Amino acid sequence: MAKRYMLALETRQVETKAMLTALQTRKLTKLFSMYDTNCTGVLMREDFDQLFKKMASVRNWSVRSPRCMVVQDLLTQMWNGLAKKADKSQDKAVCLEEWLAFKTEVLASAQSYAQEVNALMELVFDVFDQDSDGKLSQTDWERLLSVYNVSPVYGAIAFPALNPDADGLLTKECLLQWVQAFYYSDTPDDPANGMFGPF
Repeated sequence: MAKRYMLALETRQVETKAMLTALQTRKLTKLFSMYDTNCTGVLMREDFDQLFKKMASVRNWSVRSPRCMVVQDLLTQMWNGLAKKADKSQDKAVCLEEWLAFKTEVLASAQSYAQEVNALMELVFDVFDQDSDGKLSQTDWERLLSVYNVSPVYGAIAFPALNPDADGLLTKECLLQWVQAFYYSDTPDDPANGMFGPF
């Protein structure tokens, strides 16, 4: 399972930069706030536990169901990896400064970027692709936003911009392209910038 999106990621050109631009910093600060479920200004294990509970609730999964356990394991791995690499102060919390420094390193390495986005894609489609067809609808995207501390009303604004074919569905391949643009684009009017709402 962990490798199912890796090929698509590895075949993409990932631009490396030594430091974040002002626009990238704004977007990554927005991403930080999406993981900060408790709104404490730092990321902790509890934030990822809370994300897990929200995801289980969205799917009405029993906490003992196999799929629920897979999602819990993915989130635990994500937190453990973040804490190991970003928590330089060793205080079991990741502040915004540490987060941005960590993301700078990730974005400068095609391999690190691929690993991180691969894990994210696995999580997103396991949880929000409710009919398991490998595509996300606007409703799926609104559920994703609500889980990550963003008002789902922004789904109606963000999703059409991500769906240029106007077929109402977002494929894995298309989402990979938008996520890459979100992380790397320094073009102010790039549609990917607002994929998670205002920033």
